[in-house]
Amino acid sequence: MLDVDDLIFAVMGATDSRRVEGRTKLQKLVFFVSEVMRVDAGYRPHFYGPYSAAVSAATESQASRGALKEQVEAFPGTSGFSGNDAEFRRYVYELSAEGQLALQWRREQNPAEFDKATTIAQQLLATGADYRVLSYAAKLYYILQAEAQGRALTYEAARARARELGWEMSAVEIDQGVTLLASMRLVTKQRPSKS
Repeated sequence: MLDVDDLIFAVMGATDSRRVEGRTKLQKLVFFVSEVMRVDAGYRPHFYGPYSAAVSAATESQASRGALKEQVEAFPGTSGFSGNDAEFRRYVYELSAEGQLALQWRREQNPAEFDKATTIAQQLLATGADYRVLSYAAKLYYILQAEAQGRALTYEAARARARELGWEMSAVEIDQGVTLLASMRLVTKQRPSKS
């Protein structure tokens, strides 16, 4: 069975550059890998969608150990979701030489499961989705897992539940999230029936 650190290394190993730009993107990639692999990573509702304190702590721990290089990039302008004019900061994570060795060691401990987790992350990355679309999809998937349990979920029900969790989602954001989930075969898009 994989743990949270394994999931982080699987995601980092899935990227060609061994680099992930943004805490939100890393959180959402690990979220999807944990969901598909059925690893309880402690995800709970948060502003940008499901968030795991365990993933955050493990990321910080790996950075303090030197397995991950953590860099902060600052940009002027709007800051992502809020649209406020302020300095935007993005945390960039990259595997160090020590991290490359840790990645290899973790892969050797449970190769089949680790490779499956890496493949899931590669499929997500291949969609080209940015952190916003990953967040929309993660919000919807979280709602589906908690609420729908195999039943169809309408736009109205998804938006209402999202609002209850503090997530305002437009129809466009829902469409983008559903499209990503469908491309990963995590949901089936169905046209509304005509009555």
